[in-house]
Amino acid sequence: MLDLVSAIVLCILAQPSAEQTPIVGLYRLFELAIVNNKPYANRFTDVDLTVTYTAPSGKKVDFWGFFDGDGRGGGDAASGNVWKLRFMPDELGRWTYAYNWTDGTPGAAGSFVCVKDGAGKGILRPYKDNPHWFAYNGTEPVWLKSYYETGHGSIAQDIDWIVENVYKRLIDRGYNHLQVNWLLSLCCFNQYYLDGPQPQTLDLTLYKDGTPSTSMRLDVWHMMERHLRFLNDHDVAVHMFLGFDGAKNQGPAWARLDRRQQEFYVKYVVSRLSPFANLGCWNFVWEVEGNRQDHELAWARLIRKYDVFGHMITYEDECPRDNFYHLPEYDLAAVENHLIAGPNKQIDRLHWKDPWTHHMAVIASFVGKPVFMSEGNALWRRYWHERTGATQDDLRRAAWACATGGASFCWNGHLKEYELYAWGPTGLPFGQDHPYADSARYVDILADVMTNKVQFYRMRPSDELLSRHDPMRVWALAEEGRQYLVFAGHGEPFAISLAKGNFVDNCWIDSRTGSQMPIRPISVKEDRQVRRFLPPSRSTDWVLVLVAEEIAGGRTGTTLQSDPEAAYTQTILERAERIVDMLGLDDLQKAMQVRDAIADQYRSLRDIHDTRDALIKSAKANGADSEIKAIEQMAKAMQERLHVRYIQQLSAILNQEQVDRVKDGMTYNLVQVTYQAYLRMLPNLTDRQRARIMASLVEAREQAMDAGSAEEKHAIFNRYKGIINNYLSAEGYNLKQASEALRSGSRSGSQ
Repeated sequence: MLDLVSAIVLCILAQPSAEQTPIVGLYRLFELAIVNNKPYANRFTDVDLTVTYTAPSGKKVDFWGFFDGDGRGGGDAASGNVWKLRFMPDELGRWTYAYNWTDGTPGAAGSFVCVKDGAGKGILRPYKDNPHWFAYNGTEPVWLKSYYETGHGSIAQDIDWIVENVYKRLIDRGYNHLQVNWLLSLCCFNQYYLDGPQPQTLDLTLYKDGTPSTSMRLDVWHMMERHLRFLNDHDVAVHMFLGFDGAKNQGPAWARLDRRQQEFYVKYVVSRLSPFANLGCWNFVWEVEGNRQDHELAWARLIRKYDVFGHMITYEDECPRDNFYHLPEYDLAAVENHLIAGPNKQIDRLHWKDPWTHHMAVIASFVGKPVFMSEGNALWRRYWHERTGATQDDLRRAAWACATGGASFCWNGHLKEYELYAWGPTGLPFGQDHPYADSARYVDILADVMTNKVQFYRMRPSDELLSRHDPMRVWALAEEGRQYLVFAGHGEPFAISLAKGNFVDNCWIDSRTGSQMPIRPISVKEDRQVRRFLPPSRSTDWVLVLVAEEIAGGRTGTTLQSDPEAAYTQTILERAERIVDMLGLDDLQKAMQVRDAIADQYRSLRDIHDTRDALIKSAKANGADSEIKAIEQMAKAMQERLHVRYIQQLSAILNQEQVDRVKDGMTYNLVQVTYQAYLRMLPNLTDRQRARIMASLVEAREQAMDAGSAEEKHAIFNRYKGIINNYLSAEGYNLKQASEALRSGSRSGSQ
């Protein structure tokens, strides 16, 4: 199915006829096989195949072909007669090409037509308008949903099996980016899918140490390219993790190549791979310094020299607090999260699983170029979780730590290095019963938020807008005045400085479940306003999203949830927060404690009332009216116990004045409203009479706090108003006359 030959236009030193003109999709792969039967001693180096491509616009691109043995994976430096041209067209229309041999062997010319049908996405580059992020061709932003696929030796397994059991499952889940170990194939070949077919071979080293120009393995190249070709056809970008230097994994070492071998190695790799648009970037290798002139810098300059398509270049920095990504040789930062918490690994390793070290690592790595968290220790179940004790909660938080740091990341949920499976509890984490299925869902939720709830590509890390928060748990991403996203780990409260705007599509998102709790519109009329936010609970990590009306597209976050219980939770939290707002608490931890206490009280009262009402209904239906009074007394006793505990809970957090204000908030401030009405109606009340009125209203408030509805609360106050009125009448006041006098504007009505 994926035989390379089927994709090749075979040309034997002749120009194709017009009817044979190949059709190639935009950003797809043009490939031409050319036979040259000259008996070169070393077909890799004795002759070069050069080609000039001319675009429909007239732009000319000089590039190289490469020797490919028999064109099917056979052959070596001394055998084979097939060379190939590869190219990725980036303009629609007819392209022409002319190739030549450096030894004077006659060349030829031809053409192909680039069409929109079947077009690819293009090459990943830094987004021109906001280089925190990636974009196809630098202009079309893309959220990288990236998985670390670790099957080194899987390139020698049946490609159709790998497609069905690995790649398609990732693609079906929305992954558009893979970090892989098989590009380039330099080590660790025993890591293949044990539940798949046996590999053709485990001898997969790309070349013999020190001699790529004489020992390049064409069969291994064809194995790698079958995988890369399939992924390219499905617009899945590939990040080479192990890269060019096998020395880190006991493979062929860059340091053992002389300058001539280095140049051949890079030029040959580039001529084969750079026409694949899905080559996410060139990576030297993992965990290197970044500033070694004879290693990664010399390599990067060679890549820049030969890659006419301009794929990004990087190295992976284990300790990115001090990095070299500012150098012009590099286009992005690929990082790990070490030496963030401490100056040496003995101290620092205690924090490798901590999400905040991931956040700080990506923040420290940004030098105007995109950051990719290539090896976040909390993000890798394979290798790092067993070494650090990281959990799936750490993984979820680390993912958000990277995203709010303005960075992309990869993760994995399979286990083991040398016991790799596609299926089962240690395999890819997409089965319903897989132990890391939760993590896969967490990443789905994050990707959905970033692509559907906000325009992530317009946003930047904005922790400086936060205050009154825990910086180890709360991080912000924002496009000021238009959209804000705050991750609040463990439900931590925070305040954020908002720029002027009318935010209408607002919600809390549970990062564990994806459930959303709408927030009513927020209007900021002044240039800047600090608003405090209390996440709905401490039981999960919450994400706050605020989106201004100009980019909301008609969406609004004000609709109550369809699930009755969720809608009730939203209602009582909003009600409780309005009460907390009246207290003006500077301590957000205390504010959240009070909010939660009030909301819990509402819920507990609801449960008592619902139980009481259900029992009474049942008693009436069964003709057991005599039981109703006992049911009501039981409910009242439960309310009284709950009331005492609630006041004790509030009193442990607040002073008496603040507790009274909470009580007023729960009863619509009816104590003061009613009291002031009496004072206006009867301005000559004595201190003793005023005190008696206030005492009655306070007693009413204690009962009304436990009532189940606004009507019941008002009914309780109305009952106590009757008691007060009787008292005032006994004191000689004519309340009817006083009321009429108040309406008419007269101040009379006293005794």
